[in-house]
Amino acid sequence: ADTFRRAIKFQRESVEALVNESFPTVARLSYGITGTNRTGDAIVTKIIRRGLRALPKWRDEDEAQRWFLHHTILECRQHAPADAG
Repeated sequence: ADTFRRAIKFQRESVEALVNESFPTVARLSYGITGTNRTGDAIVTKIIRRGLRALPKWRDEDEAQRWFLHHTILECRQHAPADAG
């Protein structure tokens, strides 16, 4: 909770901790759903940047986690390979 309060004030170490907590999930989904490193990299970068802009609007760490998950999935849907079946 303290880390989150410091993060919404953009204290560097706390922002990094918050992003580092979400990064593995964002990366796994981005690479797994799109199937390519190039697209996965682009999505991870986009979501982290957008997350930093959204940071002051979040109420708690749980909302931050939900935001990262939700927006990663939405972005991946736009770049997912077409179903070969």
